[in-house]
Amino acid sequence: WVYEKYAAANDNQPKVLNGMAEIPNRFATKKTIIKYLHNDLEKVTADRFPVVNEVKALLKKTGALACQMTGSGPSVFGIYSTREQAEVACNKIKAKIGDCRVFLAENIT
Repeated sequence: WVYEKYAAANDNQPKVLNGMAEIPNRFATKKTIIKYLHNDLEKVTADRFPVVNEVKALLKKTGALACQMTGSGPSVFGIYSTREQAEVACNKIKAKIGDCRVFLAENIT
């Protein structure tokens, strides 16, 4: 569904962000990861399923530096400054959202 709606609303060409071909270690820090976060399908999915934006707002409210929907949905993630902040946010979100699964994850480098 989301791919069909995306194609109808766009030229069906993925957006290319400036600088994506930069240095190979461009994702070495959270600051650089955040700079490149983008998902062409997020707007299409969020328009139909407002819960995507609701979860993103909750992530930001709990201190996420940035957040985004993954792929065509329905998962949404937040990036936090520290593991401790992520743990606190994870517990708050678990308590607030009853019908979603919430996971604490750590990136590997």
